[in-house]
Amino acid sequence: MFLFFDFFARTLNSDSAQPCDRAEERREASIVSRRVLTRRAHQQAQPVERKH
Repeated sequence: MFLFFDFFARTLNSDSAQPCDRAEERREASIVSRRVLTRRAHQQAQPVERKH
């Protein structure tokens, strides 16, 4: 039983130098994806100039 709690404590403290902030990463990823989708929609709305 002690080994389980010891492993659990080590697992929690293994990455204590850099806190895991997944919410911030998801927010940044959604902002970037929205920018890309907006840019693509804007480019598709404009007529394409083709040079022959």
